[in-house]
Amino acid sequence: MREGEPHFEDQPVTEPFLVGETLKEGEFSIRELKDNPDKVVRTESMVGSVEETVVHYKTIKDRFAEMRDDYGVNIPDMDIVMGESEPGKPSVFMIVDKIEGKDLGELETLPENSREKFETFYANFLQSIFYGYKQKKPFYRDIKTGNIMYGHKSKEKGAEEDFFLTDVGGGFQDGNFIEFHGQFIETDYNEAFFRSMINAKSDLQEYEKKFGENAELKSIREKLEEIYKYCKDNKQQELGAFFIKDPTTQEAFK
Repeated sequence: MREGEPHFEDQPVTEPFLVGETLKEGEFSIRELKDNPDKVVRTESMVGSVEETVVHYKTIKDRFAEMRDDYGVNIPDMDIVMGESEPGKPSVFMIVDKIEGKDLGELETLPENSREKFETFYANFLQSIFYGYKQKKPFYRDIKTGNIMYGHKSKEKGAEEDFFLTDVGGGFQDGNFIEFHGQFIETDYNEAFFRSMINAKSDLQEYEKKFGENAELKSIREKLEEIYKYCKDNKQQELGAFFIKDPTTQEAFK
């Protein structure tokens, strides 16, 4: 088995590592590791059988690797372990680099000298999603300010601040729900992509404000225009069904 590939212990143990402080509460809690302060662990859900779960999370891991290697999207290194979150309850534990910094929803401003770096990061992020959609592959759909951090890897002391996609859990469109304007909405594959791009457009306005008055992130706007044009030229039937279901979204595609 290759290093880092999801694996399942013959005799799974409850939380097969020493966990420390809880950094984020909830169903998918995030905790520090006592024996490695540069890593955090997130508890994920099983997806069917053990075999189905291994395939599911290996696909996610491969897609994140593709986003990093082919599109230059900064993503924390990850390892996936399967065990038990409590006796008799199989779970998935995703262990990732700890990022020292804040997410973009927490920051009121961003330094002007990071603007070009962010434009490159976010335009490439959108392109990786766009490519996945056009190829009918799972694509990252959990677009929101809280899933991007500005900072550095804890293990790289003194490193230059950068942008990281930090929600590396099950954020790919292979399920049925997407967060849209603060609500979880049941979607199909096409609708999830359309709503993701609306979320991205809304977030872009917030990002521009963080860089200062009259700031325009031109390359990101151009990438979104390219994506919206593709949808209008090639997905008319799917867009039509989407607008019938939710007429309030039609304005975004004008």
